Amino acid sequence: MRYCQRCVLPDTRPGLVFSENGVCNACLNHPQKESLIDWSKREEAFKKIIETAKNQSCGYDAIIPVSGGKDSTWQVACCLEYGL
Repeated sequence: MRYCQRCVLPDTRPGLVFSENGVCNACLNHPQKESLIDWSKREEAFKKIIETAKNQSCGYDAIIPVSGGKDSTWQVACCLEYGL
């Protein structure tokens, strides 16, 4: 089994491709994601969604399906940080 030299993702992950240097395509594409996405604009859009959810709330602000994995757990933590 091979692992990425930067993030240690294994080659068993679907769609993962390694460069000749042993760096995965996720790591190679990360800088583009950081430069192409306006994260402060996205945060403001998220805050507007939160405001709408709270104004229309009838007991719960949000329902978050949680598998117990790191992604859904992070979503719960993020929503709690914003007061949901």
